[in-house]
Amino acid sequence: MDAQPYARCTYMDETFMFFLDVKHSFIDIVLPSSIVDGPEYLGHYRPEPTRIYLTNEWQGFIKHVGQKFEGGALEFRQKLTKYAIELGFTFKFKRNNAQRIIAECAKRESEHCKWHGFQSCIPLLFVDAAHLKNKYKGYLLCATRKNGNQEFFPFAFVIVDSENNANWKWFFDHLYNILSTQGRIENVRALYINLSGYFVDKVVEEFMKVAYSPTIASYNFNLQNLKREGGQPIESFLEHLPLDKWCNPFFRGSRYGEMANNIAESFNSWCGPLRELHVFDFLEGLRVKVMENMFERKVECKKWNTVLCPPIEALLKKFMDVGRHWSVSMSSETLLEVYAEKSVAVDLENNTCSCRQWQINSFPCSHALAAIQKVGDLPVYAYIEYFHTCQSYIEAYAHGIQPIPNIGKFYVDAATSSAVVQPPLVRRPSGQPKSVRIKSATEGGMRRTIRCGRLGRHNKATCTAPT
Repeated sequence: MDAQPYARCTYMDETFMFFLDVKHSFIDIVLPSSIVDGPEYLGHYRPEPTRIYLTNEWQGFIKHVGQKFEGGALEFRQKLTKYAIELGFTFKFKRNNAQRIIAECAKRESEHCKWHGFQSCIPLLFVDAAHLKNKYKGYLLCATRKNGNQEFFPFAFVIVDSENNANWKWFFDHLYNILSTQGRIENVRALYINLSGYFVDKVVEEFMKVAYSPTIASYNFNLQNLKREGGQPIESFLEHLPLDKWCNPFFRGSRYGEMANNIAESFNSWCGPLRELHVFDFLEGLRVKVMENMFERKVECKKWNTVLCPPIEALLKKFMDVGRHWSVSMSSETLLEVYAEKSVAVDLENNTCSCRQWQINSFPCSHALAAIQKVGDLPVYAYIEYFHTCQSYIEAYAHGIQPIPNIGKFYVDAATSSAVVQPPLVRRPSGQPKSVRIKSATEGGMRRTIRCGRLGRHNKATCTAPT
């Protein structure tokens, strides 16, 4: 049987005829001879759109530390799986249950994968500056972390000529570039609150109560006391302070109970004797000191036989003893009411307590521990952050600092080599160099008032007598 016309189509005044071959079951297209296969028709065709794969959005499922998932553990587990597929890596679960999931990259140990964030230390950075005492002066800017044993962990430091906004911005920009690529940080901001020289000690005490208020109700109560004590000056002072930067009830994210910069101060004090050396000797001495410190802590932690680091284990026992005699009522498998001096609600699924101490410290409070023991499905360790464990501490110090021998550098001609950093040009100030920083009034320092001595004992700075 001959092929019969199957369909007819007209496009741009030209007719296309489609014939169906019954024997061979295929469609043949016959083009009129008047159609020229040329480039003049190319502009009339729509280009093929770019293909968008359904998995493209998977790479944005996990964005940063502290990200919340509305669907809880189930949603996180599904999005983590798709996130790993899209980025091309595998992971393994270290803990996987209905309330708590801990996963790490499968190649973390073998290839030192960077996809583990702050698993070995508290995901906070403490920044501070300390002045150097050598001939050329300068300042040490440092960023320090805190490990599970409540000790400082040096993260980054730099030496600059002075402590000013430009140098701090340069330091923060480099920290942001390092951490943002791993999803560890969204923004680097600093807020310095210095009440010395403005308010008396009683006002400072009331201000600290407001800052440490765990709930909105306690914040409003302490704020009224602060305004009553400080009056109009304190209201003007608080007007331009963003609440989410200094007050617990409004802080976005996890503060892990940290409200001060003491850990960075400890690091500066630890490297204090080195600050009298010149820059190269200071950096070399600090490298060796950190190298030795990491090895000593690596050896020390092998003697521990607890699940948590010793200070955290002692804190856990203390909190459990406090709520030992409290009564607990169950509303559901994960929602309970604890009767202490005041009754509170504990949600084990979302790790929250109405006293808000669990949210503020990222560590179960006494109410939560009483509720966990009442349910009894999981051990209390399942509700504690991984970086508080001895295993996390061991991982933090598993890879020490490698030695940097300088035997080959003795043959470099310091006078002609461009690799040698020359000292800066400085002018020595008059007088005897100061090696101790003058403390402020809030730190216990004493300000000596210079008396006039000419017309009485009044202050020389306010004397109106002609000189």
